[in-house]
Amino acid sequence: MWAAAYMCIEQAFLQAFSLSGGAELGGNLRSRFIYFSFVTLTTVGFGDIVAVHPLARTFVIAEALTGQLFPAIIIGGLVSSALRTRVES
Repeated sequence: MWAAAYMCIEQAFLQAFSLSGGAELGGNLRSRFIYFSFVTLTTVGFGDIVAVHPLARTFVIAEALTGQLFPAIIIGGLVSSALRTRVES
């Protein structure tokens, strides 16, 4: 989903993303944005692809926050469920 959003942003605003060294994205955008999305969601942030346009940056921030909050919410829910089961036993 995030990669598709990045593709739409790149198509609407040319050069919304930049490769390190000033190279053009070109090639297979889908695979590049899937890679970029994975790197962003896991908050690794290698920096080889950079969001330049403000809308692209906004989406990158939202994905990075999702990458941080989603596991925390899942773990919190699992711990809560385990504690509730333990108390009821």
